[in-house]
Amino acid sequence: MGSSAKPTSAVILRLLWTQSRGIWLDFSLWLIAPRNFSKTRKKFNRLFKPAPASTMTKIYDATAGCPFATRTFLLDTNVWIYIDGGDPRPHFAAYSDFYGSLRRSDNVIVVNDYVLGEFFNRACRTAYSFLFDDDPEMRLLKSRRRNDADFRMQVETVRDTCLNILDECKYEPAPVPSNVYHALLTEAAQGHLDLSDLVIREHCKVQGHILVTHDADYANCGLEVVTTNKKLLGMP
Repeated sequence: MGSSAKPTSAVILRLLWTQSRGIWLDFSLWLIAPRNFSKTRKKFNRLFKPAPASTMTKIYDATAGCPFATRTFLLDTNVWIYIDGGDPRPHFAAYSDFYGSLRRSDNVIVVNDYVLGEFFNRACRTAYSFLFDDDPEMRLLKSRRRNDADFRMQVETVRDTCLNILDECKYEPAPVPSNVYHALLTEAAQGHLDLSDLVIREHCKVQGHILVTHDADYANCGLEVVTTNKKLLGMP
């Protein structure tokens, strides 16, 4: 038999680190509940693990209306921008119509911290680009946000829009614990989805939300997806 390759020092250190983290976790759980350590460890393992990957993505056409009942929906940042930006193009205006039908139904619309934060930042940067054409790299954005009255007014409008979103939706922080975040960072480095998109995908998987998005990168996300994106819908 041929001799097997020896592990490198980096591999050995990684194994020791992984094992040490497991030992400290077991010790911490034992301190919390020494009499029920075994049950507590099993509950912890069930709670803090990545959501299982779905085998296929189900795509629904947003222009077909809302055939759903008693479901939960998470709207991607780009959809909120189309809704609140009032884009008149039919394939974007359809998201406003779909949103209205959701609000008139017994379905629930969810927003998380990642979507709300991304919407606020992108909307402020868009407002800045309309007001100032002398700073394409936006180096003065923060100082003008503090000192320019017109820009501050635009930022306050964005703030009010975000407050309305919070009033109209159910707020859920993204349920991504540390060990799952490690896996998402590794996946983000592969370049198929941005980190924020991966967090949104994980949130939908864990909670069973239907994702409303115009982002074609979600083509193989394993979720139920509502969209008007022709690429996602498989249309020419």
